[in-house]
Amino acid sequence: MKAQLAKPRLRFVALCLGALLQALATTVPAQSLPPEVVPATKWHHENTATHGSAILKVHLRTLHERRIRFPEAIELTENSTVPDKLFMRKRDDELSLSALASFERVFLEFKGLDTGNIYRLSVRASDLGKRIPLKIVLP
Repeated sequence: MKAQLAKPRLRFVALCLGALLQALATTVPAQSLPPEVVPATKWHHENTATHGSAILKVHLRTLHERRIRFPEAIELTENSTVPDKLFMRKRDDELSLSALASFERVFLEFKGLDTGNIYRLSVRASDLGKRIPLKIVLP
C-alpha cells in the first residue's frame, strides 16, 4: 500500500522540482540594491495612475526603494538619461527606483514592448518623497 502511494508523490515532487528549475533558469537575476537603500516592502494597497498623454509625476523618498508597475513589459528609450543619483532596476513590467540623494526633476521615457506605448515619467527625489508603490493602468 505504501509503495502505491509513494509513486504518485514522487511524480508530483518531480513535476514541482522540474517547474521550479525551469522558473529559476528563465529568471534574470535582479541587480541588488545599494546597501544604504531601504528595500520596498509589501503594501496592502498601491496608488494608481492612468496612462495618457500627460507626463506622470513621481516623487521618490531618498534612500528608499519605490516600485512602479506598468501595464506591460517596458524598456528605457534612448531619449532618457538616468542621473547618477538614481538607482534603477527593471524586470518585465515592474520598475524599481531608488534615489541615492535628492535631485530635481529628470524625465524618463519607457516604451511598452507589447503595444509600443510611450510612458513618460517626471521623477524627482527628496526626504519628503513617497514610498507607496505606483500602478500605471491603461484608460
